[in-house]
Order: sequence, then C-alpha cells, then structure tokens
Amino acid sequence: MGLQPSYRGEKTKHYAPIGSRFEIPLLAGGLLGLVAIGLIVGFVYFVAGYFKPKGAGVFIKTEPASSVYIDDELLGRTPYRVTRKAGEVVIKLVPDSFETPLVPYET
Repeated sequence: MGLQPSYRGEKTKHYAPIGSRFEIPLLAGGLLGLVAIGLIVGFVYFVAGYFKPKGAGVFIKTEPASSVYIDDELLGRTPYRVTRKAGEVVIKLVPDSFETPLVPYET
C-alpha cells in the first residue's frame, strides 16, 4: 500500500494511504467533537433534572395503629408510606384504641 500526498491548505502536505480516508488531524478533531457533544448532552440532562419537581417521602408508623389524614382527606392507616410532591401539608392521626379513648394528633 503506497502513500500519496493529500493537500490540506497551500503550504502543508499530509500523506495518507492510497484509498484511505483516515487522516490524523481529522481523528483528533472528531474525538474532540464527540467529547464536546457528550459534555453538552450531559449538561442538558443535568439542567433538566435540576428543574424537575422534587418529591417528598412520608413515612408514618404509630402504636397503636391510626388513621392517616392529609389535608383533611383519609388516605389510609399506619404504617403509611407515600411519595408526594414537595409542599406544606396538614397531617392528622386518629388512633384506633378500643381500651381507652385517645386524643387525635394534628400537625
């Protein structure tokens, strides 16, 4: 496989194998381009994740078991686990006690 001159510009002569499209300057530029594209894509994913609405985990465990109300809506009994959108809520727990009357707790 012989070499033939491939001219890039007026003053610089590069040699590449006959029939080959491989040139070292293009390889370096292509690799640099791929790295730049990867950085841009990574930055876009980072920004999109940053502005995504955040979730808030709620886990409630009581003794004795209680009914769970969030914003005056009965959602279940303890133990209670849910992921909600972040924000301020009112949680009310009404204990289920057959032996002695217990006072509901609200926060």
